[in-house]
Amino acid sequence: MKPELLCILLYQWNKDANHTQRRMDEFLNSSNTKEFIEAIKAEEVQVSDNQVMRKITIPDNQVVIKGKVKTLKDGTKLPASIWMHPLLFIDFAMWINPTFKVKVLKFVYDEMIILFEFQECIFLVLSY
Repeated sequence: MKPELLCILLYQWNKDANHTQRRMDEFLNSSNTKEFIEAIKAEEVQVSDNQVMRKITIPDNQVVIKGKVKTLKDGTKLPASIWMHPLLFIDFAMWINPTFKVKVLKFVYDEMIILFEFQECIFLVLSY
């Protein structure tokens, strides 16, 4: 996910006085996030290499990449850019915005129901 998007997302959320203020370091340093990062790293990904499937483990530097803090000529410090693995980005967005989390979970739930109903239809067709 583009580093700028993370900063914009967090900025837009925090500028609304009605929202609980969020900080990137709180998310990245939480025990839940650390466990999730370990789960992402441990997840083996199948990649195709000349039609031969092999499994690889996701390395540390492919989950979170932090840039350096930039200092402008006037001394203003800009926050460091951060790139996140797409799954971590979704988790981050759900952490920032509980309404978004509900929508994501409803989408997953609805897709599970559709899949279940589809599989049930296949079973009924095959059982004739």
